[in-house]
Amino acid sequence: MIERDQYRAVSRAIRCTVEAYVVATIAAGTTARYYSKQSEYYLGAGEPTGRWISSTNNFGVRHGAEIDNALFERLHASLDADGQPLLSNSGDTAKRVGGIDLTLSAPKSVSVVFALADDETRRAIERAQQEACEATLAFLERNAAFCRRGKNGHRLERATLTVATFQHGEARPVEHDDGKVFADPNLHTHAVLLNFSLRRDGTVGALDARHLFAHKMAAGAVYHLALSSNLKKLGFEIGEIDKNGTFEIVVPQMRKGGEQSTNLAKSFVTLQRHLSGRRKEVEQAIAAEGLSTADAPALAAAIALGTRSSKQEERTTDRFELWAEQAPRRSWMSSGSWRASARRGLGIRLNKRR
Repeated sequence: MIERDQYRAVSRAIRCTVEAYVVATIAAGTTARYYSKQSEYYLGAGEPTGRWISSTNNFGVRHGAEIDNALFERLHASLDADGQPLLSNSGDTAKRVGGIDLTLSAPKSVSVVFALADDETRRAIERAQQEACEATLAFLERNAAFCRRGKNGHRLERATLTVATFQHGEARPVEHDDGKVFADPNLHTHAVLLNFSLRRDGTVGALDARHLFAHKMAAGAVYHLALSSNLKKLGFEIGEIDKNGTFEIVVPQMRKGGEQSTNLAKSFVTLQRHLSGRRKEVEQAIAAEGLSTADAPALAAAIALGTRSSKQEERTTDRFELWAEQAPRRSWMSSGSWRASARRGLGIRLNKRR
């Protein structure tokens, strides 16, 4: 069995950068209570409830069902309904990793459109994100889900995944150029892969996480492909796809749009930069060392962890109202022209300011 310190070592070895710069990160998860409390916090901000993803519906889990915190916390502790260990060889339970956290983060342009869209469009984007997560986890189950069997675990056996997903729409609060402190839009999903699986002989075994870690980049590519395909179906235009499969929503050229289309595209990019305060905070800290995030990804990760603030801050304004205020109030766009152009150019209906 691989214990927590070993998981962290593998995670550090393969993590090429921080969450703000890649689509898929994978690491040893924290406690179940952490996710439960975060879920409660986010529900106050209008986040969708957590959902189970499972191809087998084992362990009392039903695919697509809302997550019950009591069940999640029990399974995260690898306990059955009677409170007994699910694993016959559970080892030191204090050190054992209960779950593996796969974080799938949407491109910034998607998060900004999510932030400014009307309720109907926003829900459609949330569904696109959830379906992309399901496609990614199905890929991992087909290609990277194994339990170890036999002496010293030398023999691998196919496994199925039981996953608790928590979709969030924001980053941690950070100070912006205008001095305001608020959380930027950041659509992402924490997929907590429970660290066990039902084996063919009816016993329960721990996952061999090495294969999951090794498939991180492939999982990110699958996620990007699924998400971009889902967004295209909603009518969004996708820009160039880079070598890692990453993409951004772009403003399409409108008929006889010319300069107007160009200006809208520039305004959209500028708004994305403004609503990337957390990224700029990390970049500035890296620049102070005379480096860039590309030159020193490990340092970027360390700074990101060391400078992040707690999400547990009192909310005084509805986040969607706050984000809606940010677009028109920027000096480079006016309320009327931005909103009218965005309806035509991005194909969405934007929330009206109250």
